[in-house]
Amino acid sequence: MVFPDIPYWLDDYVREQCKAADISFEDVERAIRERRPFPMLIPWIPADRPRSKTHDLATDATQQLYERFQNWGRTWNNRRSDVLTLCAHLARGADIFVTTDKRLLDPQCVERLRTRYPALRILHPTRDLRDLSTAASVNGEPTV
Repeated sequence: MVFPDIPYWLDDYVREQCKAADISFEDVERAIRERRPFPMLIPWIPADRPRSKTHDLATDATQQLYERFQNWGRTWNNRRSDVLTLCAHLARGADIFVTTDKRLLDPQCVERLRTRYPALRILHPTRDLRDLSTAASVNGEPTV
């Protein structure tokens, strides 16, 4: 298993998040259904219905669940994309992976990946590529 671990399906990820937050998955599903006809397809696109201006507690609670779902959807999409991209990168045999993702740049994550893929270097585009360009030169002349 390559870090970070993320469920492949959004509803599995939402179930995990609901369990961690002690929220009913069914309540989240109900809140989603009220706002979009195909809720699990693209959660990070804004709902058709704007936030209610009323102070109805039930409506506000539903809105909060829906907003939480939207955040989970964005997080899931980002993490799943990272995992799929990194897996494709490793499968291709590339040694350098450039990302701005803080989780993948975390030293513990880098160390876990390097135990399985010793040649792998995970770099930040602005901070580390400057060092890489210096390392790829001889007497100030590019070697590439």
